[in-house]
Amino acid sequence: CTKVPADVEYQMKQNLEEGSSKKRKIEEKNGDVVPTNEDGGVVAMDVEQSRPSQMIASQKGKSTSRIGNYFMPRTTPGAQPTLKSVLQSKEVVEKCDLAIAKWFIDACVPFNASNSSYFQPMVDALCSMSPGYKVPTMHSFRGSLLNKWVADVNK
Repeated sequence: CTKVPADVEYQMKQNLEEGSSKKRKIEEKNGDVVPTNEDGGVVAMDVEQSRPSQMIASQKGKSTSRIGNYFMPRTTPGAQPTLKSVLQSKEVVEKCDLAIAKWFIDACVPFNASNSSYFQPMVDALCSMSPGYKVPTMHSFRGSLLNKWVADVNK
């Protein structure tokens, strides 16, 4: 449109160039070659038609193209976890709760410590670690971790 201010025209050109550069990067990442002209614009390519020699009157001027493979194929039937494996059974939850209760009792931690605002974030942080995570030693708790906590509180 020729009846727009220069700044709007410039902004629209920038948006179009940004969109074409993103598209070019995606296609290059997928292994597709995108031809460009000397000013960086994408060169139009011929699109395959579903019926090259015959065109129905209603389809005149329309062309169809193949859709690229943008999604990874599912390699195995078990590639997606089942709902049953995602939701834990009552026995597994009870076993976990019992392990926490045993630790509370063995360490003589008062049960109201579970009401602490830091209890659930601690459990969440533990769950996010891999099964091979080694807990800090008593020396770490008394030393560096305590000093970091004091510095954090003093901020």
